[in-house]
Amino acid sequence: MTHEKLPYRESGSGSSDPQRRPPATPEEILAALDVAVHEYVRTQRPANTQRAYATDWKVWTRYVTELGIPEDSATAGALVGFVVWLERQEAAPTTVDRRLAGAVVGLRQRGAKPLKAATEAARAALNGYRRRLTGAGEKRGRGRPRRWRSSTCVPSPLRAPRPSPASGTAPWC
Repeated sequence: MTHEKLPYRESGSGSSDPQRRPPATPEEILAALDVAVHEYVRTQRPANTQRAYATDWKVWTRYVTELGIPEDSATAGALVGFVVWLERQEAAPTTVDRRLAGAVVGLRQRGAKPLKAATEAARAALNGYRRRLTGAGEKRGRGRPRRWRSSTCVPSPLRAPRPSPASGTAPWC
């Protein structure tokens, strides 16, 4: 849907298309705008954002399924629990931030109404996670689990193997 399909009164004596009669009353105009707004706003998001939100929603559904709570749980406990659940999976704080945003958008799209206090509590939990990582000198990110990152071992078929004290050689280290 494009902005041309939003219900505005035609200027002049009448519409050239009799099937596309503009709404006559303010109530009809508001109802038509409410119908058109969801599709219009959805088309304004870039495709990569829509894909990311869809992926985030799949992660949310995996979380709620694992806990056995309804998919439309928009409480502070559910949202903070989601942050903690992602933290326990060693997700990077930026990933947790985006997944939380995607889950909240998905909840709203499905008619749930997360309260501002619930999203603020989840953000506070996320900020606490960031502070704990910073205090411990840990960095997480770049899309890889922490256990696969190391400054001394980078898998590369172009690097020659180095001797390893434990086993003699390691293929990439």
